[in-house]
Amino acid sequence: MVDFPSARIRFDEIRDKGTYIMFVNGKRYGSGDLVRIRELISNYILIHQIHNKEDVSFRIVRGEK
Repeated sequence: MVDFPSARIRFDEIRDKGTYIMFVNGKRYGSGDLVRIRELISNYILIHQIHNKEDVSFRIVRGEK
């Protein structure tokens, strides 16, 4: 699992069960609650092996209720 030490959100303390949409480099990548968004980010990093290799932009927005 990938750790996000500089993240403003402590993922182990997530209580918000809202829906969020995640974009990677401007393209929709997935959606779900914040726990699912964390999984999507971790999986993207592992699958694409982006550690120190490329610039990637993650954008997360609150979905509609």
